[in-house]
Order: sequence, then structure tokens, then C-alpha cells
Amino acid sequence: MNFRDHSHEGSAAAGALVIEKGEDLGPLAQTNAEAEALWCLGELQAVLAAGEQTGDGVSLVEHEALAGHSPPWHRQPGDDETFYVLEGEMTFWAGDSGRPYQRVGRGAMVFIPRGFRPLFASNRRPLAG
Repeated sequence: MNFRDHSHEGSAAAGALVIEKGEDLGPLAQTNAEAEALWCLGELQAVLAAGEQTGDGVSLVEHEALAGHSPPWHRQPGDDETFYVLEGEMTFWAGDSGRPYQRVGRGAMVFIPRGFRPLFASNRRPLAG
């Protein structure tokens, strides 16, 4: 992976295909070994498909988090979020910090529509999702 600190700037991985809005999209294939790697809020993220590479249609990011890790409450006003748990367990909240929305394990998918305030936490190590 190509490592860098996350500076909240949208950028595609070095050498990766970048699609400008209005251009025709082509196929995109990339392994996590080829992906741009970011350290963001204490977790490793591999950007497998950036919005710039998909005409802003979708982004795909693999997260690797330690037990108990959780980002701060945030809102994605223009983006839906879909999570797929590869290993470990996660707890999700969606808009209500007092009541977990769902606890899930390996092989589970969680979809949180735009506008909700998602929060998630890894429950045990190792976790990728």
C-alpha cells in the first residue's frame, strides 16, 4: 500500500486512473496492496475506489480498526454509507447514541442512508470492515 497521512483532501491513489465528471467510465480493478493507504482517526484505511475514479458514483474503503475504536459522530448529508464486516464484530448507531442500531459480525452488511448520523465501534480485534 502507498501510505500517507489523511489530510481531508480528496485525492486518488498515485498512478490510479482518475475520471473527470462527464467522461466515460471504464473498468477499475485494484487490490488493497495497490490502494492508497491512509491513517485517519487512528485507523488504517485502504482506498480501493475513490469517487474521482468512479465519476463520484461510489467510493470503496477498507478500514482496519482496533477494538473499541470509533470515529466521532458525524453526518454524511450527501452520501449513503454501506458497511461490510470482513472480520470481528461491530456495533452501529444511527441517530440515537443511547440505543445501538445493530450489532453485527463477520459477513454482515449495514446500510445507513444519507442524512443519518452514523457511529460505529469495533468490538474486538481483529476487525476490518
